[in-house]
Amino acid sequence: MAELINTICSGIGFFLPFEWASHDFMRRALLAIILIGPAAAAMGIHMINFRMSFFSDAISHSAFTGIALGILMSFNPLLTMVAFGLLVGLIIVRIRKRSKLSIDTIIGVAFSTSVALGIVIISARRGLTRNLHSFIYGDVLAVGEVEIVLMFFLSVAVFAFTFYMYNRLVMMAVNEEVAKTRGVNTSLYEYIFSILLTLVVCLSIRVVGILLVTALIIVPAAVGRTLSKNVGELFWFSVLTALVASISGLILSYYWDSATGATVVLVCAAFFFMAQFVKGLRKA
Repeated sequence: MAELINTICSGIGFFLPFEWASHDFMRRALLAIILIGPAAAAMGIHMINFRMSFFSDAISHSAFTGIALGILMSFNPLLTMVAFGLLVGLIIVRIRKRSKLSIDTIIGVAFSTSVALGIVIISARRGLTRNLHSFIYGDVLAVGEVEIVLMFFLSVAVFAFTFYMYNRLVMMAVNEEVAKTRGVNTSLYEYIFSILLTLVVCLSIRVVGILLVTALIIVPAAVGRTLSKNVGELFWFSVLTALVASISGLILSYYWDSATGATVVLVCAAFFFMAQFVKGLRKA
């Protein structure tokens, strides 16, 4: 797999004879961001439909605690981040299905609990914050082969699930009871969606960091929702926005010497405001 990644990166350098593409770390960053950006947007569509925008914040901050646990116990932080994030995500879904509390309330409890646990761990072991820097702010330029492979398989899983379940997920968002009467196994799909979303959040942290991961997932989907006229257009507008914004942000960050994740999010935000302008022209 490493040889394949190197071959693809070499191909990128051959077909894109630009200064920024002459660096191996930029070619790897481009490959990573092409894989994770559209996948994040695809999941963001359903996050908005399910009114779960706060969910990614809860998972990203639980990932912060997972990273701290990994560093504390001398485990791979990526593994503990994913494991703890999955645990929190599944707990949120489980409580939602067994409780009459709103999803925002449950997510809020999970969010505050995971953040508090992370702060306790960090405050008890001074010096841990030095190792958390790249996760808090993101560092796509340091993404390795293992993470690119994980992003590839996750992207395949996300798009396979989305293409197969897109209409069912939309139906669940509109009316879960109607979806059940149509034979949709809402519990199973909700668990699968939460697992995939958690994995997307965790791997996206390596690109844009804990502080901005929600924006990478939500903003392209918000652009798609603004410009689209039907659910089909919503998907393609969202994914295309994420793809263009991710590539543009990466290139701009190289020439501006700015943080890549933050630059990508700013480009996404620029697309969002342009979409609002276009929508205004349509109504005029």
